[in-house]
Amino acid sequence: MGPDVPIEERALVTLLGAHYIDHHAMAAEDAQRWSPEQWGRAMFEDRRSLLQRTRDLGFLGALLSSPQPEGRVAGWTVDDTTAGWLRMESTSQLTSDQVVVCVHAEGVTLTTAVRYERSISRIAWRLISTQHRRFAPTVLRRAHRLLASRGNPPIPS
Repeated sequence: MGPDVPIEERALVTLLGAHYIDHHAMAAEDAQRWSPEQWGRAMFEDRRSLLQRTRDLGFLGALLSSPQPEGRVAGWTVDDTTAGWLRMESTSQLTSDQVVVCVHAEGVTLTTAVRYERSISRIAWRLISTQHRRFAPTVLRRAHRLLASRGNPPIPS
C-alpha cells in the first residue's frame, strides 16, 4: 500500500491484494459539521448533466452519478461507517475498488484502493490514475464548497 497513507486510515482499507492506493487530504476547520456520508455524497453524487460535469470536472467528473438511496453512494456500496469514517466498495470485471472518507477535526481525507481483476486492468488504471490524482483534490474542494453552500445541517449529536 502507499507509504503516504497514515496508519490509522490504512487500517480502514480492507481490500485484499490492492495493487494501487493513494491518499488525499484537505484542511477544513469545519469538516466535522458534516458526516462522512454527507462528504461522500457531496464528493461523488452530482445532479448536473453529463455535459456540465465533464466541462467542470473533466473525464472522471463525468462519471459522477445522481443521488442514490441509503446504503449506496454514486453506485458505490456502503461497506462500513462510523462517526468518523465511511468505506465504500465497487466491483467490476476489471477492478475491485474501495474508497475511504475520513472526517477529522483538521479536515477530510479520501483514500482510494484498487485491485486489478484482469491483466488489462493494470494498463487501464495506469492511464486513469494520473487523472485520478489530479481529480481527487478537486473533488475534496468541490465537496466542501457544496456542503457549505447548501447549509447542510450539522451532524446530529
